[in-house]
Amino acid sequence: MIKKEVLTLIISEQEKLIKDIEKSVNRYRSASDLDESDTLDPEDYSHQEEAKDMQLRLEQRLIEEKFELEHLKKFKNKKIAVLDHGALVETDEHYIYIGVSIAPFKFENKTIVCVSKNTPIVASLKNKSIGELVKIGENNFTIKSIS
Repeated sequence: MIKKEVLTLIISEQEKLIKDIEKSVNRYRSASDLDESDTLDPEDYSHQEEAKDMQLRLEQRLIEEKFELEHLKKFKNKKIAVLDHGALVETDEHYIYIGVSIAPFKFENKTIVCVSKNTPIVASLKNKSIGELVKIGENNFTIKSIS
């Protein structure tokens, strides 16, 4: 089943994203945890609060991305017949996964596009079925499958 293969790749991309965010959190944690007994430039301390704020934002994003990873794993073996969260739509040139937003990448001469549920692409897919045309950007594509 192609959905299982595509979702395995998407899960891998999501795991890479999570690792990158974790690295950033650790960098900002280090930057925000300056020892006041060190003899540092006063400007270093002024950036400490900015680093702490960024660390907290990234920690929140990390929670959200891990939550999305769990959803991806749940949908890996689930067939979905409607265009909703967890659906994989195949067109002439794309696989469109609805549910998580990560950078596009290639698989078997098609681009895998991952989008969250509230995007213009999903709106253009709404109420469409196999065989119908869907407009993505300036181009029209035929829906080949929904799984």
